[in-house]
Amino acid sequence: MEVRRESTNFCVARDRALVVVVWGRDVIADDLAQLSEVQREVVGEYEHCVVTSIIRAGLSLAVKEDARKAGERNLAEFEGYTLGSAMVVEAGGLRASFFRSVVTGIQLVTRSAVPQKVFHNIDDSMRWLLAFPGIDPSTAQSVDELTAGAYALAERYGQPLD
Repeated sequence: MEVRRESTNFCVARDRALVVVVWGRDVIADDLAQLSEVQREVVGEYEHCVVTSIIRAGLSLAVKEDARKAGERNLAEFEGYTLGSAMVVEAGGLRASFFRSVVTGIQLVTRSAVPQKVFHNIDDSMRWLLAFPGIDPSTAQSVDELTAGAYALAERYGQPLD
């Protein structure tokens, strides 16, 4: 897994058509711009991508307006190229469960053309993403290695789990 963009408590990494984002802080517009840059690289090379976002920060549903708009631009730009998008909220407890439920509800209401799913762990998200038709078989066969790499990134750039 190659880290392509990083800063304090944030990184975007890639391995072939897989993009992994670790949010160890609240989302800011610049983070989404960096994610878009990496997605452009991947799509330019593979004509598609799959993205997993690992949330290892305070579970806030309040997003600043500039970050929300940057997220909308990202979705619009890559909708036709993203095979699947996973969000991982590993934290336990009622707050994390509520957060996962709200995000799932938002995904259902927005009716994106991109298949999206919220997960409790990285393992399940990676198996789900790497099973999409169009994913290179060598990438899919590397699921254990890629999952270990995603966990290492989450540990390095994310906040400690409760």
